[in-house]
Amino acid sequence: MDYELESPLPYQLLADMIRKQLIEVLNHKVSIHIDEEEIIIGTEFFSLALEIDDISDITFIKEHYKLNVNVCIRVQLFNQTFVQGLEYLFRVIGKLMKRMPANLLFLGRDIWWSFSCC
Repeated sequence: MDYELESPLPYQLLADMIRKQLIEVLNHKVSIHIDEEEIIIGTEFFSLALEIDDISDITFIKEHYKLNVNVCIRVQLFNQTFVQGLEYLFRVIGKLMKRMPANLLFLGRDIWWSFSCC
């Protein structure tokens, strides 16, 4: 799954905001790994990868869905905790959207949701 969003924050600050939201929602350990291509935020339920280097999807999303987005986040839910991970993921996305009202496009393999705010 992927989701794209519009963020006024640099990648590092956005990743830190997401990490803090995850800790608040999950009350579990959250790891973060940063390199020149991506920032990976990991939990026992899923991992999120903020793409820094390969942002080619952004142009397609802007043109195809007519949304102003600037960050692509890949989501990997883990099989053993898929349902619980999806629930936590939606809670974190909801909290993020409340703190930073902006465009968000959530794409799954067989499903997709599109959110746009303010």
